[in-house]
Amino acid sequence: MKRVNRSQERAGPRESKEGSAMGKRGYSTVGTLILISATLVVTVAATYVAYTVMEVQSQIAEHENAKSALVPVAELIESLSQSEGSAGYGRMYIRAGGLDMASGESSLTVLVNSWTAIDALPFTNIRYRAGRFVGGPDFSVLRGQRLWEGGLPLIIPPSTPEVPLGWVCIKQEMGAMILLDFSRIRVSFVGTLNLSTGGTAWEPMNVVEIVFIRLLRGPTYGREVFNLRAQNKRIWLTTNRLQGTTFEIQAFKGETAEAYTLVLPETIDGVKIKSTIFNVVVIDIEVGTQ
Repeated sequence: MKRVNRSQERAGPRESKEGSAMGKRGYSTVGTLILISATLVVTVAATYVAYTVMEVQSQIAEHENAKSALVPVAELIESLSQSEGSAGYGRMYIRAGGLDMASGESSLTVLVNSWTAIDALPFTNIRYRAGRFVGGPDFSVLRGQRLWEGGLPLIIPPSTPEVPLGWVCIKQEMGAMILLDFSRIRVSFVGTLNLSTGGTAWEPMNVVEIVFIRLLRGPTYGREVFNLRAQNKRIWLTTNRLQGTTFEIQAFKGETAEAYTLVLPETIDGVKIKSTIFNVVVIDIEVGTQ
């Protein structure tokens, strides 16, 4: 008869149970790791989405602040044009966007018939570029005359004195951009005056004024909260007398050109008007940050 060791008989089932328990613990550890990984992925994704939403809201608020800040700055610059040496500022908050003052990238030339009233005078453009999450229309006027929707004029004629020289526009140019633009002239008919030609002799003459506010780049420094400072540095006056009462005024800025025919009175009190005096006023406004 074959003898069987009972301890060996009982060892087989016990070892089987221990192997099964170890297998369950292995499955439990893998499941826990998968659950932790999934939780981390969801947490990171939720954090990113929350950050993106907050960043979008922050950039949109910054863009709206820039819109509301640049319109008063344009009004301030026009008010400073009356007095040499006067200054003022407007406040802007910039974090995600950027303020670009491109100096001398373009110039303005103005001809009156064959006379060069303004000769390739360089000026500064001021742009605010919004953050990458901000969208906007292709072109929209915040300050200016919406009759020119789709483009910016170079000449403001005497018939529209209510149209400002400084325009604020939203454009799409490598993202949303707000442009503070003074690259135009205002033509104003002052009136007809009796001017002395020597002794007791006098002659009636028409008087026309051409005004150009030229922005110049000033010192720029600071971060996040800026004071956009503007100062009237000087006022230039050029006067010329031209024969006639009808004139072709042309303005050129880069590849853009515009023409306007100015028709003035030919007589006053039955006396023929033979000539016209043109006063060309160029106002240098320095704009910087602090």
